[in-house]
Amino acid sequence: MKTLIRALALVALVTLAPSTGAAQVGDGAVRIGADFEILDLEVFPDLLTLFGFGVNGVAFGPSFGYQIGESIIVGSRLALRFNVSELAGAPGATVDGTVAVVPYFEWMFPDPQVAPFVGAQAGVVGFFADGVDASANFVGGGFGGVHLFVTDSFSISPWGQVNFLYLGGLTDRAGFEVVALLSFEGWIGGRSVP
Repeated sequence: MKTLIRALALVALVTLAPSTGAAQVGDGAVRIGADFEILDLEVFPDLLTLFGFGVNGVAFGPSFGYQIGESIIVGSRLALRFNVSELAGAPGATVDGTVAVVPYFEWMFPDPQVAPFVGAQAGVVGFFADGVDASANFVGGGFGGVHLFVTDSFSISPWGQVNFLYLGGLTDRAGFEVVALLSFEGWIGGRSVP
């Protein structure tokens, strides 16, 4: 809970404080980021509902993007989630988790300090657990948020996703996911498009 409060305080500080940062990104810029899930709600009707909040139980991962022109960014995200559980009376700990690789297309509305964005993504999520065969599942959907430029090459970006989920194999179920995230991004290189 303290981590969430600190993250929200940092976003409020950056948003409300006078900013000296002004984005200098443009065509050819490379964006390297760290994405943290803050909230995750997954619903599979007639099967289960999962809810994760805070740092434990939600995913973290690096992202990479390449800017084309002033507004288009293409890239991919890697999301990692691992859980280790030890039950009283059980022989040892159990491990489960997910690994997702999700390519994306983003349209950014360029602004020197606050740049809103929307996009689409689709990828594969691998699930593994002790005693269960690993499975590959589908995720796809849309996202949107805002890049808050703290300096000309660093942004803090609160954003959200709404995704369609498909669990294959014996489960063969479809569901949806709503995710709130916070990203810290470095922007390297790039030039203005005349």
